[in-house]
Amino acid sequence: MSVVGPRPHILSHTESYSQVIERFMARHRVKSGITGLSRALDYREKTRAKQDMKNRVRTDLLYIQNWSPLLNLKIIGLTAIGLLHSFQTTSMAPIDGPNATNTESLAPRG
Repeated sequence: MSVVGPRPHILSHTESYSQVIERFMARHRVKSGITGLSRALDYREKTRAKQDMKNRVRTDLLYIQNWSPLLNLKIIGLTAIGLLHSFQTTSMAPIDGPNATNTESLAPRG
């Protein structure tokens, strides 16, 4: 596994997607990665429709065809920005949910 590359799928998804999405297996020509162009462009959620997976495969193939160290750095940067944005969004949400009735302070007692 490398830092940047197409994200791996579980074996059952690989088998089923390879039968319905053209060139799906071409994304296996390179090592899978912890992050990738698909993830950096926000195609990381569950695929609800066939078009979602087609978009993910298309961006994976685009990455493979245009690989460069600079592209890898851009993907790492986009991933970091996405993570920071995600942390900001979740850290602003109430701990107990939007309808929380718990008003206790988080400050240490003593």
